[in-house]
Amino acid sequence: MDFTFIISYGLIYIVLSLLFLLLAITSKKYSSKMTRNDFIIRYPKLLPIILFLCSLFSTGLVIFMSTIGYNETVTWWSLLFFVALSLLSLIAMYATSRIKLIIKNNDIIYCPAFGKVRALTFNDITSVKYHNSHSVTCYNNNKRIFNIDFALLGYDLFLSRIKDKPLFTKKK
Repeated sequence: MDFTFIISYGLIYIVLSLLFLLLAITSKKYSSKMTRNDFIIRYPKLLPIILFLCSLFSTGLVIFMSTIGYNETVTWWSLLFFVALSLLSLIAMYATSRIKLIIKNNDIIYCPAFGKVRALTFNDITSVKYHNSHSVTCYNNNKRIFNIDFALLGYDLFLSRIKDKPLFTKKK
């Protein structure tokens, strides 16, 4: 039996998962020097762990199915599906651990899933659009700055902070 596929996929998976975990850990430097009125809007900390375990499970299935060999039940389509599920879970783990909004007094630090971190203020937000109480999109002169989903921890705190500001709000 040829184990080159199992070894190569396992090594690539280990390298990618370690890379994403290191990148997620190093993005925590913005939360220093917080006061009592400051807060962080982010996904729950359990979500990246669940996604990592899903990725580990699908990787285990790929390794198990590839040791059985190709026959009527195990086709290359099923292997491809679980490889894609494993890689998408790793990317989602990285994205959910990186997306956050740090509110410090009037300053906003926005960390998107991919891209550079942006430093904003509440004065940069010129309008807000509410989407059926499930998300809020903030604009600066009709240019989208960021979107906040209700699943993020701290969503209600951000809404209360936004409602204190005299912004033109649109409902959709």
